[in-house]
Amino acid sequence: MTTTSHKEIDAPGGGGATIVLSTFNGVRFLDELLRSLSCQNYPDVDLIVRDDGSSDATVDILERWKGRLRIRAIERAHNIGASQSFFRLLNMAPKDRFVLLADQDDIWYPDKVARAVAALRAAGDAQPTLYCARLAVCDSNGNVVNHSPLWPNPPSFGNALVENIATGCTIALNPAFMRLVHGSRVPKRAIMHDWWLYLMATAFGSVVYDPNPCASYRLHEKNVVGLPSNRIHWLASRIKRQRTGNFACRVLPQAMEFQEIFDDRLSERDAAAIAMLRDTVTWSGRWRFIRQDRVQRQFAFDTLALKALVAARRSGTR
Repeated sequence: MTTTSHKEIDAPGGGGATIVLSTFNGVRFLDELLRSLSCQNYPDVDLIVRDDGSSDATVDILERWKGRLRIRAIERAHNIGASQSFFRLLNMAPKDRFVLLADQDDIWYPDKVARAVAALRAAGDAQPTLYCARLAVCDSNGNVVNHSPLWPNPPSFGNALVENIATGCTIALNPAFMRLVHGSRVPKRAIMHDWWLYLMATAFGSVVYDPNPCASYRLHEKNVVGLPSNRIHWLASRIKRQRTGNFACRVLPQAMEFQEIFDDRLSERDAAAIAMLRDTVTWSGRWRFIRQDRVQRQFAFDTLALKALVAARRSGTR
Protein backbone atom coordinates (compact mmCIF):
# COMPACT_ATOMS: atom_id res chain seq x y z
CA MET A 1 0.00 0.00 0.00
CA THR A 2 1.28 3.46 -0.88
CA THR A 3 1.00 6.04 1.85
CA THR A 4 2.10 9.61 2.21
CA SER A 5 2.19 12.32 4.84
CA HIS A 6 -0.02 15.39 4.50
CA LYS A 7 2.67 17.41 2.74
CA GLU A 8 2.12 18.29 -0.89
CA ILE A 9 2.72 15.48 -3.38
CA ASP A 10 5.09 16.33 -6.21
CA ALA A 11 3.56 15.92 -9.64
CA PRO A 12 4.51 17.01 -13.16
CA GLY A 13 3.04 20.33 -14.24
CA GLY A 14 2.20 21.42 -17.75
CA GLY A 15 -1.57 21.54 -17.51
CA GLY A 16 -2.11 18.12 -16.00
CA ALA A 17 -5.12 17.28 -13.84
CA THR A 18 -5.13 15.61 -10.42
CA ILE A 19 -8.30 14.04 -9.01
CA VAL A 20 -8.63 13.89 -5.24
CA LEU A 21 -10.90 11.20 -3.81
CA SER A 22 -11.98 10.59 -0.22
CA THR A 23 -13.34 7.10 0.41
CA PHE A 24 -15.20 5.51 3.29
CA ASN A 25 -16.71 2.01 3.17
CA GLY A 26 -17.24 2.44 -0.56
CA VAL A 27 -17.19 -1.15 -1.77
CA ARG A 28 -20.66 -1.04 -3.28
CA PHE A 29 -20.07 1.61 -5.94
CA LEU A 30 -16.35 2.36 -6.00
CA ASP A 31 -15.53 0.18 -9.00
CA GLU A 32 -18.00 2.10 -11.16
CA LEU A 33 -16.46 5.42 -10.21
CA LEU A 34 -12.91 4.21 -10.85
CA ARG A 35 -13.96 2.75 -14.20
CA SER A 36 -15.38 6.13 -15.22
CA LEU A 37 -12.16 7.85 -14.12
CA SER A 38 -10.12 5.44 -16.22
CA CYS A 39 -12.21 6.37 -19.29
CA GLN A 40 -11.48 10.11 -19.16
CA ASN A 41 -10.40 11.47 -22.53
CA TYR A 42 -7.98 14.00 -21.02
CA PRO A 43 -4.35 12.96 -21.63
CA ASP A 44 -2.75 13.73 -18.24
CA VAL A 45 -4.79 12.63 -15.23
CA ASP A 46 -3.67 11.15 -11.93
CA LEU A 47 -5.40 10.33 -8.65
CA ILE A 48 -4.70 10.91 -4.95
CA VAL A 49 -6.86 8.99 -2.47
CA ARG A 50 -7.38 9.36 1.24
CA ASP A 51 -9.36 6.56 2.86
CA ASP A 52 -11.23 7.90 5.89
CA GLY A 53 -11.02 4.83 8.09
CA SER A 54 -12.90 2.22 6.05
CA SER A 55 -13.66 -1.11 7.70
CA ASP A 56 -14.53 -2.91 4.45
CA ALA A 57 -12.45 -3.80 1.36
CA THR A 58 -12.38 -0.26 -0.07
CA VAL A 59 -8.58 0.01 0.02
CA ASP A 60 -8.20 -3.43 -1.55
CA ILE A 61 -10.31 -2.24 -4.49
CA LEU A 62 -8.12 0.85 -4.84
CA GLU A 63 -4.98 -1.27 -4.84
CA ARG A 64 -6.39 -3.46 -7.61
CA TRP A 65 -6.94 -0.40 -9.80
CA LYS A 66 -3.31 0.72 -9.69
CA GLY A 67 -2.53 -0.94 -12.98
CA ARG A 68 -5.34 0.85 -14.81
CA LEU A 69 -5.24 4.28 -13.14
CA ARG A 70 -2.32 6.56 -12.31
CA ILE A 71 -2.90 6.44 -8.57
CA ARG A 72 -0.18 8.65 -7.12
CA ALA A 73 -0.94 7.87 -3.49
CA ILE A 74 -3.37 5.98 -1.30
CA GLU A 75 -3.39 7.16 2.28
CA ARG A 76 -5.20 5.00 4.81
CA ALA A 77 -6.00 7.15 7.83
CA HIS A 78 -8.38 7.53 10.77
CA ASN A 79 -11.92 8.79 10.34
CA ILE A 80 -12.30 12.57 10.40
CA GLY A 81 -15.38 12.96 8.19
CA ALA A 82 -15.75 13.74 4.50
CA SER A 83 -15.26 17.50 4.76
CA GLN A 84 -12.01 17.43 6.74
CA SER A 85 -10.77 14.52 4.64
CA PHE A 86 -11.13 16.62 1.49
CA PHE A 87 -9.35 19.55 3.10
CA ARG A 88 -6.43 17.19 3.82
CA LEU A 89 -6.49 16.01 0.21
CA LEU A 90 -6.48 19.54 -1.16
CA ASN A 91 -3.39 20.31 0.87
CA MET A 92 -1.73 17.15 -0.46
CA ALA A 93 -2.55 17.96 -4.09
CA PRO A 94 -0.02 19.82 -6.28
CA LYS A 95 -0.30 23.60 -6.62
CA ASP A 96 0.69 23.62 -10.29
CA ARG A 97 -2.04 21.34 -11.68
CA PHE A 98 -5.77 21.51 -12.15
CA VAL A 99 -7.45 19.70 -9.26
CA LEU A 100 -10.85 17.98 -9.37
CA LEU A 101 -12.85 16.53 -6.48
CA ALA A 102 -14.47 13.09 -6.71
CA ASP A 103 -17.04 11.25 -4.60
CA GLN A 104 -16.77 7.48 -4.32
CA ASP A 105 -20.22 6.60 -5.63
CA ASP A 106 -20.72 8.76 -8.73
CA ILE A 107 -20.18 8.08 -12.43
CA TRP A 108 -18.15 10.62 -14.41
CA TYR A 109 -18.85 11.36 -18.06
CA PRO A 110 -15.81 10.63 -20.27
CA ASP A 111 -15.24 14.33 -21.05
CA LYS A 112 -15.66 15.60 -17.48
CA VAL A 113 -12.00 16.43 -16.87
CA ALA A 114 -11.49 17.86 -20.36
CA ARG A 115 -14.53 20.13 -20.08
CA ALA A 116 -13.54 21.41 -16.66
CA VAL A 117 -9.96 22.14 -17.67
CA ALA A 118 -11.09 23.84 -20.89
CA ALA A 119 -13.48 26.08 -18.92
CA LEU A 120 -10.79 26.97 -16.40
CA ARG A 121 -8.27 27.72 -19.16
CA ALA A 122 -10.79 29.97 -20.90
CA ALA A 123 -11.27 31.90 -17.66
CA GLY A 124 -7.55 32.64 -17.52
CA ASP A 125 -4.91 31.89 -14.93
CA ALA A 126 -4.57 35.32 -13.31
CA GLN A 127 -7.06 34.71 -10.50
CA PRO A 128 -8.37 31.75 -8.51
CA THR A 129 -11.19 30.11 -10.45
CA LEU A 130 -13.61 27.38 -9.45
CA TYR A 131 -15.51 25.36 -12.03
CA CYS A 132 -18.72 23.55 -11.08
CA ALA A 133 -21.51 21.97 -13.09
CA ARG A 134 -25.00 20.58 -13.14
CA LEU A 135 -25.55 16.92 -12.31
CA ALA A 136 -27.71 14.11 -13.56
CA VAL A 137 -29.30 12.51 -10.48
CA CYS A 138 -29.42 8.72 -10.64
CA ASP A 139 -30.74 5.95 -8.40
CA SER A 140 -28.69 3.20 -6.79
CA ASN A 141 -28.75 1.26 -10.08
CA GLY A 142 -27.34 4.16 -12.09
CA ASN A 143 -30.61 5.10 -13.79
CA VAL A 144 -31.02 8.86 -14.30
CA VAL A 145 -34.18 10.06 -12.55
CA ASN A 146 -33.76 13.83 -12.57
CA HIS A 147 -31.24 16.68 -12.78
CA SER A 148 -29.97 19.11 -10.20
CA PRO A 149 -31.53 22.61 -10.40
CA LEU A 150 -30.44 25.16 -12.96
CA TRP A 151 -29.42 28.12 -10.83
CA PRO A 152 -31.32 31.26 -11.89
CA ASN A 153 -28.79 33.79 -10.56
CA PRO A 154 -25.05 34.21 -11.06
CA PRO A 155 -22.67 33.11 -8.29
CA SER A 156 -21.92 35.79 -5.69
CA PHE A 157 -20.48 36.14 -2.22
CA GLY A 158 -23.88 37.20 -0.91
CA ASN A 159 -25.30 33.93 -2.20
CA ALA A 160 -22.35 31.87 -0.93
CA LEU A 161 -22.86 33.13 2.63
CA VAL A 162 -26.24 31.41 2.88
CA GLU A 163 -26.25 28.74 0.14
CA ASN A 164 -23.91 26.45 -1.74
CA ILE A 165 -24.39 25.90 -5.49
CA ALA A 166 -21.04 24.15 -6.11
CA THR A 167 -21.58 20.42 -5.58
CA GLY A 168 -18.27 18.88 -4.54
CA CYS A 169 -18.02 16.13 -7.15
CA THR A 170 -18.34 18.71 -9.96
CA ILE A 171 -15.69 21.10 -8.63
CA ALA A 172 -12.43 21.74 -10.44
CA LEU A 173 -9.84 24.31 -9.33
CA ASN A 174 -7.15 26.06 -11.32
CA PRO A 175 -3.54 26.36 -10.05
CA ALA A 176 -4.15 29.91 -8.80
CA PHE A 177 -6.96 28.57 -6.61
CA MET A 178 -4.76 25.75 -5.37
CA ARG A 179 -2.13 28.28 -4.29
CA LEU A 180 -4.85 30.12 -2.37
CA VAL A 181 -5.89 26.88 -0.66
CA HIS A 182 -2.33 26.00 0.29
CA GLY A 183 -1.78 29.48 1.66
CA SER A 184 -4.79 29.50 4.00
CA ARG A 185 -5.74 27.78 7.24
CA VAL A 186 -8.05 24.78 7.22
CA PRO A 187 -11.40 25.80 8.75
CA LYS A 188 -12.96 24.04 11.72
CA ARG A 189 -16.53 25.31 11.32
CA ALA A 190 -17.05 24.89 7.58
CA ILE A 191 -20.42 23.29 6.86
CA MET A 192 -18.87 21.31 4.02
CA HIS A 193 -15.63 21.57 2.05
CA ASP A 194 -17.40 22.43 -1.22
CA TRP A 195 -19.38 25.25 0.40
CA TRP A 196 -16.15 26.69 1.81
CA LEU A 197 -14.53 26.56 -1.63
CA TYR A 198 -17.54 28.38 -3.10
CA LEU A 199 -17.09 31.11 -0.46
CA MET A 200 -13.40 31.42 -1.33
CA ALA A 201 -14.11 31.59 -5.06
CA THR A 202 -16.71 34.33 -4.77
CA ALA A 203 -14.60 36.35 -2.33
CA PHE A 204 -11.22 36.15 -4.06
CA GLY A 205 -11.71 34.89 -7.59
CA SER A 206 -14.43 33.70 -9.93
CA VAL A 207 -16.87 30.84 -10.49
CA VAL A 208 -17.57 29.18 -13.83
CA TYR A 209 -20.91 27.35 -13.73
CA ASP A 210 -21.56 24.78 -16.44
CA PRO A 211 -25.31 24.19 -16.98
CA ASN A 212 -24.65 20.88 -18.71
CA PRO A 213 -24.39 17.75 -16.52
CA CYS A 214 -20.88 16.37 -16.09
CA ALA A 215 -21.61 13.24 -14.06
CA SER A 216 -24.31 10.99 -12.65
CA TYR A 217 -24.79 11.80 -8.98
CA ARG A 218 -25.94 8.68 -7.21
CA LEU A 219 -28.60 8.93 -4.52
CA HIS A 220 -28.78 6.11 -2.02
CA GLU A 221 -29.37 5.59 1.66
CA LYS A 222 -25.75 6.24 2.71
CA ASN A 223 -25.13 9.55 0.93
CA VAL A 224 -23.41 12.09 3.20
CA VAL A 225 -25.23 14.86 1.34
CA GLY A 226 -27.91 14.17 -1.25
CA LEU A 227 -29.89 15.89 -3.95
CA PRO A 228 -33.61 14.96 -4.03
CA SER A 229 -34.54 12.78 -6.97
CA ASN A 230 -37.83 14.44 -7.96
CA ARG A 231 -39.64 17.75 -7.65
CA ILE A 232 -41.85 16.73 -4.73
CA HIS A 233 -38.90 15.46 -2.73
CA TRP A 234 -36.92 18.55 -3.71
CA LEU A 235 -39.63 20.90 -2.41
CA ALA A 236 -39.99 18.86 0.76
CA SER A 237 -36.24 18.98 1.34
CA ARG A 238 -36.20 22.75 0.86
CA ILE A 239 -38.93 23.21 3.46
CA LYS A 240 -37.18 20.84 5.87
CA ARG A 241 -33.87 22.64 5.35
CA GLN A 242 -35.44 25.96 6.22
CA ARG A 243 -37.07 24.54 9.36
CA THR A 244 -33.88 23.06 10.80
CA GLY A 245 -32.75 26.52 11.90
CA ASN A 246 -29.28 25.97 10.48
CA PHE A 247 -28.78 29.70 9.98
CA ALA A 248 -27.83 30.30 13.61
CA CYS A 249 -25.99 27.05 14.30
CA ARG A 250 -24.16 26.52 11.00
CA VAL A 251 -24.34 29.35 8.46
CA LEU A 252 -23.43 32.15 10.85
CA PRO A 253 -20.49 30.33 12.52
CA GLN A 254 -19.12 29.44 9.08
CA ALA A 255 -19.31 33.07 7.95
CA MET A 256 -17.65 34.27 11.15
CA GLU A 257 -14.77 31.82 10.77
CA PHE A 258 -14.35 32.85 7.14
CA GLN A 259 -13.89 36.42 8.34
CA GLU A 260 -11.45 35.31 11.04
CA ILE A 261 -9.25 33.52 8.52
CA PHE A 262 -9.43 36.04 5.67
CA ASP A 263 -10.13 39.31 7.48
CA ASP A 264 -7.16 41.15 5.98
CA ARG A 265 -8.16 40.11 2.43
CA LEU A 266 -11.92 40.67 2.45
CA SER A 267 -13.33 43.56 0.46
CA GLU A 268 -15.33 46.16 2.36
CA ARG A 269 -18.50 44.97 0.64
CA ASP A 270 -17.98 41.32 1.64
CA ALA A 271 -17.02 42.24 5.19
CA ALA A 272 -20.20 44.31 5.42
CA ALA A 273 -22.26 41.33 4.25
CA ILE A 274 -20.82 39.17 7.03
CA ALA A 275 -21.47 41.96 9.53
CA MET A 276 -25.09 42.00 8.37
CA LEU A 277 -25.40 38.32 9.27
CA ARG A 278 -23.72 38.86 12.62
CA ASP A 279 -26.07 41.73 13.47
CA THR A 280 -29.16 39.56 13.12
CA VAL A 281 -28.82 38.86 16.85
CA THR A 282 -30.60 42.20 17.40
CA TRP A 283 -34.07 43.35 16.36
CA SER A 284 -32.66 46.24 14.34
CA GLY A 285 -30.17 43.92 12.65
CA ARG A 286 -32.89 41.45 11.72
CA TRP A 287 -34.97 44.26 10.24
CA ARG A 288 -32.03 45.42 8.12
CA PHE A 289 -31.43 41.86 6.94
CA ILE A 290 -35.06 41.38 5.94
CA ARG A 291 -35.05 44.60 3.90
CA GLN A 292 -31.72 44.03 2.11
CA ASP A 293 -31.19 42.24 -1.22
CA ARG A 294 -27.43 41.60 -1.12
CA VAL A 295 -27.53 38.29 0.78
CA GLN A 296 -29.91 36.02 -1.11
CA ARG A 297 -30.49 32.39 -1.93
CA GLN A 298 -30.98 31.35 -5.53
CA PHE A 299 -34.74 30.82 -5.44
CA ALA A 300 -37.21 33.40 -4.14
CA PHE A 301 -38.98 30.78 -1.99
CA ASP A 302 -35.73 29.96 -0.18
CA THR A 303 -34.87 33.62 0.34
CA LEU A 304 -38.29 34.36 1.81
CA ALA A 305 -38.04 31.34 4.09
CA LEU A 306 -34.56 32.39 5.22
CA LYS A 307 -35.75 35.87 6.08
CA ALA A 308 -38.70 34.41 7.95
CA LEU A 309 -36.32 32.27 10.02
CA VAL A 310 -34.13 35.27 10.74
CA ALA A 311 -37.18 37.32 11.77
CA ALA A 312 -38.26 34.58 14.17
CA ARG A 313 -34.92 34.37 15.97
CA ARG A 314 -34.76 35.49 19.56
CA SER A 315 -32.50 38.44 20.35
CA GLY A 316 -28.99 37.39 21.29
CA THR A 317 -29.37 33.87 19.83
CA ARG A 318 -26.27 32.71 17.98
